[in-house]
Order: sequence, then C-alpha cells, then structure tokens
Amino acid sequence: MDYLFVIPLVSVLSEYTIAVVEKDWRPNIVVIMADDLAYKGATPGVQSGRDLFENMKKVPPEAMNNHLLPNLITEKAEQIIKNFTPGNPFYLHVATPLVWKSYEYNKGVQFSMPNYQLKSPAHLLNDTFIERKRQMAAIQALDEQVGRIKRALDAKGISDNTIIAFMSDNGGADLSNPRLEQANHASNEPLRMGKGNLFEGGVRCVSFIWSGLFRRRGYVANRLFHVTDWLPTLWEAAGGQRALMRDDLAVDGVSHWKWLLEGRDKPGPREYLMNKIDSVGNMYAIIREEQDGTLYKMIGGELDTNVPGFRGCVRCKDTSQPNIHEITPCIPQKADCLFDLTRDPCEQQNLAATNPYMLASLQATLRRRNYSSIPSAHVAFDPNSQPALFDNWWVPGLDPNAELESVSFTPFNPSSSY
Repeated sequence: MDYLFVIPLVSVLSEYTIAVVEKDWRPNIVVIMADDLAYKGATPGVQSGRDLFENMKKVPPEAMNNHLLPNLITEKAEQIIKNFTPGNPFYLHVATPLVWKSYEYNKGVQFSMPNYQLKSPAHLLNDTFIERKRQMAAIQALDEQVGRIKRALDAKGISDNTIIAFMSDNGGADLSNPRLEQANHASNEPLRMGKGNLFEGGVRCVSFIWSGLFRRRGYVANRLFHVTDWLPTLWEAAGGQRALMRDDLAVDGVSHWKWLLEGRDKPGPREYLMNKIDSVGNMYAIIREEQDGTLYKMIGGELDTNVPGFRGCVRCKDTSQPNIHEITPCIPQKADCLFDLTRDPCEQQNLAATNPYMLASLQATLRRRNYSSIPSAHVAFDPNSQPALFDNWWVPGLDPNAELESVSFTPFNPSSSY
C-alpha cells in the first residue's frame, strides 16, 4: 500500500494534454486520504508482515528511530514540497493511517500519542471514556498533519496555485459495528449506522476541496459526488481534456471541475450513484439526484442481520442524550427501502409504501447496472505469498525477483551508548 507518492503532472499528462496550455499554468494537486489506509502490525489470525517502502526499498523499524508513522509521512511530504522546482507542477498523494479503527493489537501503533491527549479539546474529556479520548487525540494528530502540509505550501509560496483535496473512504467504526473489536469510538451522528453498512453513516464521508482558483469558497455542496469522480475532476483541473478521459480511458467517474470553479451546487453532473452491488453479501444501494436536487436512495439486502433490533444512530459514550431511532420501519432484508436524503439524511422515514414509482424506478436502474457487472473474483490464499518466506515483509508475490533491498540509514544511537 502506498502511503505517499509524488508524480510530476507533466509526465502524467504527456499524452492527454491541451496543446495551448502552458506548463506553468497547471496547478499542483495535493490529495490527503484519511482513515483506513492502515499501517498494519501483527494481526491475530491473519498473515502479518511489514509493508513500508520508499521508492521500492524496504524501510526497516530501526530506520524510523521509533518515529510515529503519521509524523514520518508528514515530514516526507514537507520535504517534497520544500524541494519542489517551480514551473514543474506535481501530484502529491498522502495516504495517512490516521485515524483508522482501533484494534487492541494496533493501539500500540495508532495511539502512541499521549501528547495529543493533553491538548484541547481532548484533554477536556476525563479518563472515564479513555477510548473516546484516544480517538479525539488521533483526530487531532490528523488535523495537525493537514495543517503542516498547508503551511509547507505557504512557505514555498505555491498555495495560490495548488488544489488541496481531503477525503476518507467510509464512515467511522462506531459502536454499532457488529465486530466490536473494530469499533474506534467514532461518531457518525446524526447519520444512521457506520462503517461496514450501506446506510449513510457508513458511506457518506467527510471531504473537502480547497483552491485559490475557486471563485466561491466556504460553502457546502449537496450534490452527488462519488469517489470515482476525483480522477476526472482533478484530471480536468490539471489541464487534461475531458473528452479524452471519457472516450479513450472509459472511466466511471464524471468531472465536477466546472461546478467547483464557478461555485455551483446542484443539480450536478452525476445523476446516479451506485453505493454497492454485492452479490456475495447480498446487499445493494443506489442514489438518484433529481433535477431539483432532491436525493432519493434505495437500499436493500442483508444489512442488519449482524445488529439485531438496532436501527439508528449511536451517540458517544460520554453523552447522556439518547440514540436516534427510525420513525417508519426499514427492514432491508425483507423489502427494499426508500429514503429522501435531502429532507431525511438520517434515514428515519422509509418512503417505499408512499412513493412506489420512485422505488420501482431505482430498482429498474439497479437491475440494468447489475446486468453489466463483472462477478467478483475470489482467489484462494496462496501460501507462497506468506511474509514469513520473505523475512516478514509483504512483497510482490508474483515477482520472481521479490527480494528488495533496504534504504540506507544511520542507526539510532541510544544515550546509554555514550
């Protein structure tokens, strides 16, 4: 898994650029991906190994001097920005392991940040809810990562010609998660459920985009935006031709760049959003955006079987307020449900009985999309890929020359050696 990589935009766009665009015009692009890109240590019951590389060279533990991985990634990003040569725009991808889910065996890695627990607002929480306090500390560490990257861009004097996009991959693993060892005391309030579920608490993610190029700033966009839309959006922002991205590369996403530049909200360029069609787990969800901007969502399948009797939002432990529950029952494993996300983002009122036309329309769209889907490939575990065979490192399993060299470094000398 790549934690951080940088690509010169000139090389990325060499084949698909607009001839009249000058190289110096193209903006720099910084993408910060938070949450589930985790730095994995030993995992009970799962093959474990180390997977930290720099330019395909192994970074062993002793090269990090017991340095917290998020800080190491941030410092590398700052170094790349500082050494950037003006006139050669770059794409910088920062995949931080913060905040992820707090497995007990991961806490030694993820929560070794006592200094953040002493800062506001985390220090205002008493130790009665220590896990929530640790979660707040991890969020503050993430906030500091973003701030340091922005300050590095400011110091280099290139912020005005840089696009910063921040995103996550799913909702927080709150205490509604049936696999409670994965719960990290997150709160998706007031959205329903959390990570691993197709209700809004599991699929509506925190995201923002910032640029000095935008005519309008500081507003919330309510239109549909899928993770696949980032590629064509940033492609067009960097000077790529929209038609080439659509016709030659046949991507699934659509570009929102003109909407972002002009500060427009809804309706946007995307009419439908497929949350998921899971033929193995038997669950599915689809959202449609009407011309007036109304968002309708259909959801169905085996969604609640692991959480008997629960239909709502989980609040944090350190609050006396009650959980939020549904008004009109939705039991997706028995019948498809329909929600008006514009008026009911918490999915409390199932409209399947009162709006059968919209329900049937979304069901028909789902069938058409599913007809062209490709079955999931479930490949059996290959024992030849075990990290134990490669000195406990994850390496390309099909590469006959998988033995990779380590980065050069100066070993840390403890004070006791002086």
